[in-house]
Amino acid sequence: MLITYPKGQLSRYGLIVFLILAPSLYGLLCYIDISRITITFLILIVSIIFYNLWRIYKNETELITTSDKAFEFALAKSRFLASMSHEIRTPLNSVIGFSEQLSQSKLNAEQAAQLTAIRSSSTMVLDLVNDILDFAKYETNKANFEKISFAPFKSINEVVDIIAIQAAQKDIELKSDISFEETVCILGDSLRLKQLLMNLLSNAIKFTERGSVKLKADLVVAPGGKQAILKVQVIDTGIGIEAINLAMIFDEFAQVNYLPSTFKPKGTGLGLAICKKIVECQDGEIKVVSELGRGSVFSFSIPYELCDEQLLENRAITAIDLTSLIGKRILLADDNRMNILLIRTVIGKYQITSDVAYDGQEAYNLFERNRYDLVLTDIQMPIMNGIALSKAIRLHVDLAKRDTTILGLTANVLPEDRTRYINAGMNDLVLKPFSEQELMEKIAIQFDRKKQV
Repeated sequence: MLITYPKGQLSRYGLIVFLILAPSLYGLLCYIDISRITITFLILIVSIIFYNLWRIYKNETELITTSDKAFEFALAKSRFLASMSHEIRTPLNSVIGFSEQLSQSKLNAEQAAQLTAIRSSSTMVLDLVNDILDFAKYETNKANFEKISFAPFKSINEVVDIIAIQAAQKDIELKSDISFEETVCILGDSLRLKQLLMNLLSNAIKFTERGSVKLKADLVVAPGGKQAILKVQVIDTGIGIEAINLAMIFDEFAQVNYLPSTFKPKGTGLGLAICKKIVECQDGEIKVVSELGRGSVFSFSIPYELCDEQLLENRAITAIDLTSLIGKRILLADDNRMNILLIRTVIGKYQITSDVAYDGQEAYNLFERNRYDLVLTDIQMPIMNGIALSKAIRLHVDLAKRDTTILGLTANVLPEDRTRYINAGMNDLVLKPFSEQELMEKIAIQFDRKKQV
């Protein structure tokens, strides 16, 4: 969190007042005929005051300058990380996408094992990129926290079910103890809560060789019944943390250096730093108690607003009828030929026809000559980018064409980027790298919405 320093008005005003009053004060002292020694002493005191005011003003000016530079540096770093993310996510889109398509083919055991290794490695790279970007967003206060109704009981259990696979692979007992009812409803960001729990439970399992990992969750209702504090503990019987490392365990890029070779740390060292940011951005508190060789207890508490259980969103995923997409015609615009090949491979399985353009101007020329049910465009393209293409489509003289659905393909994940693309006229975004299911659901949802209008 960046600190904003005061602009130094107090010391500046004090300095001005002193300069105005100093001559008058000297004249007054001479007028009342005080001894020269006393006058000299008073002048010395006033000089010291003046010097201290000057020092305060100078220090405050330096602090303001340093604060401004730190903020500019954080923004520059955020922009660099966003650019880096785009450059890594774009080739990853092809690696992960074609791996998924190959996994649906008939492969022998050796080929299947090699393909699993490719998918696992590419997913690991994606996780690293996501961690770095998440931390950059928290550091520059660009992370958005939703405030929607959800059931914490369900969210916690969903994470436990996913983590149970990791625990089973290491033959570690995973236990959960949730003290509140399934129907309890709170307002907040369920995805951030899941991310927080996933990081803490994954860490606990990673650094536990034998024994158990236990999640304990309580909900303490405040007087009045409108607010509640969610208190969670993740207790493990792992290797523990040395006392000297406890103070820096939540720092960014922190990696403890006493670990045995079997626990060689992997990743960016940002997992716990992100956990701390998630908790503190919601006015919560996180801490750890640990002893080397005897396990650790990570605990956090986050205040939430209680809501009526009738407000709980129905999150049941309805089956999307992809057969309704048969015969649809899509315009694909992307300068990356591998992405084009991947998308055509996926949509071809659902009997969707497509025309291809490798820059925005070529795409717009095709758009003017033909009618399409949907335009799927990359953001960064030569000659005319996806933003300019979307704006041109929304200004087309043909009202029917102007209303064509536009889906943007992007590897940029910062909130301001999404806002800019939507404001340009895009209906929604498909984030790279995407799975077959994610792409087809995005396309189907847009056609379903158009049908309902």
